Amino acid sequence: MHLIRRLNNFKLFCFLLFTILVLHGPMYAQLSIEINSLGAKPFGTFAQNINRDGFFGINAGLFYNLKKNENISLGIALNYLPYDESTYNYLQLEKNMLIRQSYKTDVLMQTMHGIMRIHLSKNKQKVKPYIDGIIGVNRFAGYTKSQDAFFTGDTNNDGKIDESDGEIDLVQSGIVTDVQLSKASRSLIHSSISPSIGIGVGTKIKLLKSLNADIRVAYCLGNKTSYYDYGSEEIYNFQFGTYNGFKLVESIIPVLFLSLGLSYFF
Repeated sequence: MHLIRRLNNFKLFCFLLFTILVLHGPMYAQLSIEINSLGAKPFGTFAQNINRDGFFGINAGLFYNLKKNENISLGIALNYLPYDESTYNYLQLEKNMLIRQSYKTDVLMQTMHGIMRIHLSKNKQKVKPYIDGIIGVNRFAGYTKSQDAFFTGDTNNDGKIDESDGEIDLVQSGIVTDVQLSKASRSLIHSSISPSIGIGVGTKIKLLKSLNADIRVAYCLGNKTSYYDYGSEEIYNFQFGTYNGFKLVESIIPVLFLSLGLSYFF
């Protein structure tokens, strides 16, 4: 919780910094936003654990270019990269009913990076290569979402309750149950945050007056942290359902990012 609080404070600080820069320096600066599709290539133990050659997500960035020094921009970039999911089908008998509910767990990687960008050409050129220095944090998280339960009775009148029976309406049947599984919810089941550093290179290609295509490759190395391990996924079988569970493991986080998208200058 302490790390999450510090991360939220950092986000607030960055937002206030950009607000001050925009309000007090509009004649000396230029603001740009970036939206990109994003691919990630993991390496080492991290790649073995999540059992992925690559995974995909989205990237958004906000950059502030000082006109007094046109070759340097400061910015913040956010990456969102889901890399796996699992399902859990839960069934149990209660009060002469078969209660069915499904759970879905999504695991993902998020990053928030501060970037110092050095432009290698003047703004007026059509092709503008650049180099990025990167420092920030990685966050790994898991969320479980439960769906509304279905209540099944002996609707086919064969003297037993099983999966061949249909769903019943509790309200119309006048049935009251204390089972709380019927409530849909979404909960955070894991969160870890660790620092990361990296370097990137990219090129902006002018499309319109203020619109550029943006291609970028960056390598980032994150400190050792915990995350869900797809490779050691275990499947548990119960009388009325199955559960696909993840295990938490730890390793350093080496990742190569490739992004392709658009940037717009205000």
